[in-house]
Amino acid sequence: MSNFEAANVTVTVPNVPEVADFDLGNAAKTPEPVVEVQKQDDGVDLLRRQLGEKQREADENRRQRIEAEQNARRAQQDVKTYQVQAQDNQLTAFVNAIASFERDAEMLERDYASTLAEGDYSRAAKIQRQMAQTESRLMQLAQGKEAVEEKLTYERQMLEQQRRQPAPRIEQQQLDPIEAQIQAVQSPTSQSWLRSHRDVLADPVKTSLMTAAHHESVAMGIQPDTPDYFAHIESKVYGSEQPNAPVPQVRQRQAMAAAPVSRTNSAQTFRSGQQVTMTLSPAEREMAQDLDMTDEQYLENKLYYKQKNML
Repeated sequence: MSNFEAANVTVTVPNVPEVADFDLGNAAKTPEPVVEVQKQDDGVDLLRRQLGEKQREADENRRQRIEAEQNARRAQQDVKTYQVQAQDNQLTAFVNAIASFERDAEMLERDYASTLAEGDYSRAAKIQRQMAQTESRLMQLAQGKEAVEEKLTYERQMLEQQRRQPAPRIEQQQLDPIEAQIQAVQSPTSQSWLRSHRDVLADPVKTSLMTAAHHESVAMGIQPDTPDYFAHIESKVYGSEQPNAPVPQVRQRQAMAAAPVSRTNSAQTFRSGQQVTMTLSPAEREMAQDLDMTDEQYLENKLYYKQKNML
C-alpha cells in the first residue's frame, strides 16, 4: 500500500524546442541542426585533443619511470661489479700472502736442518718455534682464502643473474589506449560507464554519437552522470541495438526517460505556457519522491515529454 494520495497539481506547460529531436543522420536539413552538429564536431575535436594530451603526459611519465628503473638497475650492477672486484682483490692478497709464508716455511726448514747438523740445539729450538708460528699462520690464511672464494663465487652468480634479467622497455609498459582515454575522464561514474562500453571509444562513429548525445542531453536539461543521462546516450549510440557490455551498476534503477502519462489524460493536447491542472496518482507521487522531485517538477517533466513526443 502506498502512503501517498492522489493530488491535483497546477503547472505551466514547458516549451519544447524542436532542436531536441534533430536527426543526427540528416543534420543538414535545416540551418539550426547544421550549426549544432558543427558545435558537436568541435566538442569531439576538443575531447580528442584533451585525450591526446593526457596520453602524451602518461607516456612521458612512463618513460621517466622506466628510465629511472634502468638507471637504478645499472647502479645495482655497478655496485655488484665493485663487490666482485673487491672480493677478487682480497683473494689475490690471500694467495700472495700464502705464497710468501710458504717460502718462509721452506727457508726455516733448511735453517733447522743445518742447525741440527751443527749441533746448535738452542738455535734449532728457536727455529722450530718460528716454523710452528708460520704453519699456524698458513692455516689461518688458507681458511680465509676459502671463505673469500665462496663469497666471490656467490657475488659472481648474483651479478650474472642481474645481467641476464631483461631490462624494462617502454614498449612493454604501454597502457591500453582505450584505458588511457577512460582515465582522462574526471568523473568516476562516467569512467565506470565507459569501461562497460569500451566499443564506444573504439569506434569513431560511436564516439561522435556519444558526444552529440551528451550535448543534446545537456540542452534537454538532463543532469550528467545520472541514469537518465546514460540511458539517453545509449539510445542515441546504439538505437535498437543492444550493447554487448554488461549493464553498469549505475543503471540498477530503471531510468525515467519520460514520465508516464496517465490514461485519463492521454487524449489531451497542451500549448506551451498554458496553465494546466492534472491529478497525480499515488504511484506517480511516490515515483516523484524516489526521483527526488516535487510533484510540480514531476508534472512538468511529464508534460515536457508528452509535448516532445507530439512534435
